[in-house]
Amino acid sequence: MTEASAPVACTHSLEAGAGQCQVFVIRRGHDGTATVEVRWPAGTTRRILFLRGTPVASDSPEPLSASRRGDTSFVTLGARERVEIPDALVFGG
Repeated sequence: MTEASAPVACTHSLEAGAGQCQVFVIRRGHDGTATVEVRWPAGTTRRILFLRGTPVASDSPEPLSASRRGDTSFVTLGARERVEIPDALVFGG
């Protein structure tokens, strides 16, 4: 059951012109634990697990790294995928 969705900034080096992705979130409580599904413009998807507001795992074979700026998590998967996830999607609000 999807609880929220929104367009967010993203880049994918294999998809020319990618600049915005649709994301969907399933929250698992009010503490920032959620699964975020990223839908790239070419139709591929990626799922990212957040625990207490921090991205900790994904279904990508590439390593996950993340940084924060303000109320946004910048999630990078390997050298090819990057997506900006606002706290409002993960926590609600």
